[in-house]
Amino acid sequence: MKESSSGFTLIELLIVCAVIGILAAVFVPSLAGARQKTLDTAALAYTRQCVNSLEASRDYQGFIKDIKSCEDPLLGDAALKGVPSVKQTVVVVNQTEYTIQTTSATGKVVRYEKGLFTSS
Repeated sequence: MKESSSGFTLIELLIVCAVIGILAAVFVPSLAGARQKTLDTAALAYTRQCVNSLEASRDYQGFIKDIKSCEDPLLGDAALKGVPSVKQTVVVVNQTEYTIQTTSATGKVVRYEKGLFTSS
C-alpha cells in the first residue's frame, strides 16, 4: 500500500515567500509617504485652528493681543495645546494683521498671511 502525504512542497513555500516579499517591497515605501502626508496635513489643520484662535482673541475694536505662538496663555481658552505633528509655530502680530508660520514634523512649512495659506 502506498501512503499519501498532504502538505506543501518546498518549492510552493518558497514561491509564496517570494510573492510576500515582493508585495512588502512595493507597499512599505508608499506607506512611509502616506505618513509624511498625514503629518503635513495635521500641521495645516493646526494652522487653521490657530487662525480661529487668533480671530476669537480680537477685542471689540478689532485689535489682536501681542501673541507669539498658538499656545500663548494670552489667548485664554482659545489657546491650543502642542501636537506631535508640529515642530514650531511662530505668530507675528501687527495690531489687526498677523502672520502664522508652522513647521511640521517633516520639515514642511505652512504659512498663513492675509487670508491665504501657502506651503513649501
